[in-house]
Amino acid sequence: MKAEIAVISSMRRFGENGILGATVVQLPIWIGLAAFFAALLGCGGPVESQVDEDTEGHPLTGEIVEVRATEGILKVAHDDIPDFMPAMTMDFVARRGDLEIFEPGMRIRARLTRGENGEFVLKKIWPLGDSDAEKSIRKATEAQAKRQKEMGSGRYLAEGDEAPEIALYDQFGQLIDGRELRGKFVMMNFIFTRCKDAKMCPLSTSKMARMQRQAKEEGVDNLFFVSVTMDPLYDTPGVLKEYGDLYSIDGDNFRFATGPKAAVRGLLDALGVTSVEKPEGGDYIHSLATTLIGPDGKIVLRSDKSAWEVAEFLELVKG
Repeated sequence: MKAEIAVISSMRRFGENGILGATVVQLPIWIGLAAFFAALLGCGGPVESQVDEDTEGHPLTGEIVEVRATEGILKVAHDDIPDFMPAMTMDFVARRGDLEIFEPGMRIRARLTRGENGEFVLKKIWPLGDSDAEKSIRKATEAQAKRQKEMGSGRYLAEGDEAPEIALYDQFGQLIDGRELRGKFVMMNFIFTRCKDAKMCPLSTSKMARMQRQAKEEGVDNLFFVSVTMDPLYDTPGVLKEYGDLYSIDGDNFRFATGPKAAVRGLLDALGVTSVEKPEGGDYIHSLATTLIGPDGKIVLRSDKSAWEVAEFLELVKG
């Protein structure tokens, strides 16, 4: 049987007063492939439900007692780990990014694993216990889910529309609250740190870094950058900290964002970004969306290509 993959999507712009118009577009064939893989994944059970179902190691919660960065050690007073270990204070091996952002007194959740030499290792470390941050993320996620339902399937935000509310953790383990970004221009895109396609995430991040440097050189001080990961199960705050350092990005006005999968998925859907994990895991079939949000919270310009130009976006910021 001859199979053809063709995707025709009817998409309508949705503004503050409802549907503004409609277009019919022929999407690239690889987005059709993404839908195909999504169907395959669906047959095996919903991937979205696996947020805390990491099979590696044991779930751990506790409070950081000491950070010994030169030794690569976090000392943690951890809670009881059922059927494995009673509560105690121990030294754990941790990655560089985690050692740089987590401090004594902070509560965390992580996965406790064993290294090659039998040492105890903490992976997938997240901040824990900040109820205000959790409430903000949950509120923004629920608001976007409601808005997406009103918009309808296959519709996403376009130029002139109110941008989605952002509430996620950044590469420092702190809350990004979109309300604090009002009054600034915000460049937002979507990446993931394990992306291997040089023309996709690495190129997009390089351009964002170049735009940040150029804006600083030209004295532009009302511009903020947000890069949201498509892979929040892997891209924890510590992983994103290392990724930003790799591109020599200044964290003062540049945040890499991560958090619950539902929160990330809400932003992907809102801006029409396709992101489907491949069956073998660790990689995604995905599209791109680079969006400039104005000081009034509305989308000024968006590009769905990797070939967007820094100058075009920066000129709009400079006015």
